[in-house]
Amino acid sequence: LEKDMQIAVDAGIVPNFPVSMMTSAMISSSIDIFSDSHDEYSTEARVQFLGDLFLGGIERISKK
Repeated sequence: LEKDMQIAVDAGIVPNFPVSMMTSAMISSSIDIFSDSHDEYSTEARVQFLGDLFLGGIERISKK
């Protein structure tokens, strides 16, 4: 994951952001969200939430 994101940053496909920290955040958050029993949230809702969180975070961090 980290290598793929760094390649995307280096190629200019995505804006510059701290890839190593984002990789750690993505992995740990995903494990937590999917291992906890959130009965009221579907798998699709969890995926959408994490996608929005990470894409929004990358966008915001890259503008600093």
